[in-house]
Amino acid sequence: MKYAALMFDIVESRNYESRYEIQRILMNSVSYLNEMYKYDIKKEVISSAGDEFQGLFLNLQSAFLYIRKLQLLVYPVKVRCGIGYGEIKYDDDRWSSSAFDGEAYYLARDAIIEASHRKNNAIIFNTKSRYDKYLNMLCFAS
Repeated sequence: MKYAALMFDIVESRNYESRYEIQRILMNSVSYLNEMYKYDIKKEVISSAGDEFQGLFLNLQSAFLYIRKLQLLVYPVKVRCGIGYGEIKYDDDRWSSSAFDGEAYYLARDAIIEASHRKNNAIIFNTKSRYDKYLNMLCFAS
């Protein structure tokens, strides 16, 4: 089965003077959205390191809506994101999202590396589809 892996972080997080306050707002927003999207999430979005987060969704639409709502909740803080779509190598309900592995995560990691070259609220899809180019153009336009 294919899943949508979501990875995101704060753009230029080290430049904020009130990093603790921003981290607190981000954590509260993630908790709120995890509850809001609990039926569309395979593995909850969690902090994987500092201001980096990741989660696993049942479909691309929910992953996209989750990150767009997060960007609105934490505005004016900028959040960049990579969304990958593919298989996962193993499925263990006891493990958190940060312990998972597979194509969905590799594609999301590549996408967030691409997003790291931007200084705005970038969302980049990497699904190995010919439509990625068009999805990404629409995301950049908004």
